[in-house]
Amino acid sequence: MLYDAGLTRGELFPGDFCSRSPPLYLPLETGYTPHQYTGYMATYPESTLIFENPEFTVRALSVSDMDNSVYLITIRHTGEQMLIDPAYNAEALYTFTLEAIMQDCPNLALTEENDRRVRILESEEDFEPIPRRALGVTGIMVTHGHWDHIRALHELESLTGAITYAGSADAEAIRAQENFTVENELNGGEVFDFYDTELQVRAISVPGHTPGSIVYSVQTTWEDDSPSTLLFTGDALFPGGVGKTDSPTQFGELFSNVLDKLFGNFDDEAIVLPGHGRSTTLGTERPHLEEWGSRGW
Repeated sequence: MLYDAGLTRGELFPGDFCSRSPPLYLPLETGYTPHQYTGYMATYPESTLIFENPEFTVRALSVSDMDNSVYLITIRHTGEQMLIDPAYNAEALYTFTLEAIMQDCPNLALTEENDRRVRILESEEDFEPIPRRALGVTGIMVTHGHWDHIRALHELESLTGAITYAGSADAEAIRAQENFTVENELNGGEVFDFYDTELQVRAISVPGHTPGSIVYSVQTTWEDDSPSTLLFTGDALFPGGVGKTDSPTQFGELFSNVLDKLFGNFDDEAIVLPGHGRSTTLGTERPHLEEWGSRGW
């Protein structure tokens, strides 16, 4: 089930750093509410379930005054998790991951609170122990190396012991900004799996907003077994346009990649989950592609 219907056109988000859309401070009638901690307008001011089926859930949480959307995939029967874009406040994100286990994994229970890397067990007495790699956050995925998407990367890696991933062309920028070296550099085409499930996440290289921008795709099914696609687009694609670029050349690169690799490979029902603000679908945006190309942003 999809819980986030997305913005109507004209309610684009966020400010200049990521897309050419209206400013951060939107009126309450747009559907945004003040974040419980920061007071800024936020799309997901608390942990929000935006997709679920019997196999896994996707939750979102807004962090920082730039309304960064952090996404969390949780496998229901093991509690294994993948977090996309550790934007800000590692402790809040760590709490976000624990709460998702409690809410979405009914056969699991927290244990050994002082051991952050081994913290859940199956509830049944005759359980078969879950391997260490299937507990909590095992992968932290970065969509691109801009500062607002990586501020919690180093600390969250320390809290979880997760493997970190980012586009190879953005790896040096991440090192320079955060004094942190990602463990695995991506070039597009990589496939990530989870323990004891068929779910896979695929990396798609979409340079333009940054040289190493990555979109993460999940092809799955709804609860009625009909196909569904989730696209975690970072700042490559938003409701109403592609992400910000600094020159016609960069726009051409990003627009071409988005056309070819997203609109060219996925159907209209594919759900776009951007790095800021609410979701949309490729079908909602497809009629406007000619307009985007003509205006150059």
